[in-house]
Amino acid sequence: MECPNENITTNQDSPHQVFALNSDSISSAPWVEDAPIKILIHGYTGHRDFSPSTEIRPAYMRCCDYNIISVDYNPIAREPCYFQAARNTELVGKCTAQLIDQLVTQHGFELQRFHVIGFSLGGQTAGFIGNYVTSGKLERISALDPAMPLFVSQDNKKKVDATKSGCDHARAPAYYAESIITEVGFYATKCTSWITHMIGWCNYVSSDEEVLFGEYMPHNISGLYFFATNSKSPYARGRNKKQSRRSLFTL
Repeated sequence: MECPNENITTNQDSPHQVFALNSDSISSAPWVEDAPIKILIHGYTGHRDFSPSTEIRPAYMRCCDYNIISVDYNPIAREPCYFQAARNTELVGKCTAQLIDQLVTQHGFELQRFHVIGFSLGGQTAGFIGNYVTSGKLERISALDPAMPLFVSQDNKKKVDATKSGCDHARAPAYYAESIITEVGFYATKCTSWITHMIGWCNYVSSDEEVLFGEYMPHNISGLYFFATNSKSPYARGRNKKQSRRSLFTL
């Protein structure tokens, strides 16, 4: 399968469909000039109005005048064919990278304005987008609890560099959406491993500095970070190092 592909489309909140190789579809779109471009990518069985778009898109619309693009590859991500859907993430990444390159090279968009956010299989797709973009290097890719089945044993070039999440899989987009608009914030502390975190030794082997995670996290950090959440929305607890419930946010 090659790009462009009829099974992979993009859409915005008041949907205007964009095609990578159709200049008119791009130039006629209601772009917010000079604003960031957030690209949201669903996972297995999803579509453009499925998680993470249903959580994250309204949060951006509430806070910011951004360009939001929701990728839809539902025809090649349907049940019961998980194996094929997982394999198709590379194609989706390739086609979405093609759109980004067209916007940059043919329509004057700056690559640093793009931020790719993928959930589950979409998290793996986000990694492929980074591999296939030819107009430069994406400054930011957020893989929210990326899918692990069929990717754990893959070469690093075939999966995002991520660790296991310790939260309810479906919570990842909700946490991220809340991070966009919360006044409290998700503050995480660094630790050497999940085991060290679980036995409460992080303060002895790592710095106790707290880092704000989610939409506004610093771009120069690396490693494993852990933060506590409430059991229901609102999830953010702010600066508090002694909560008992733990979640892992994947870089």
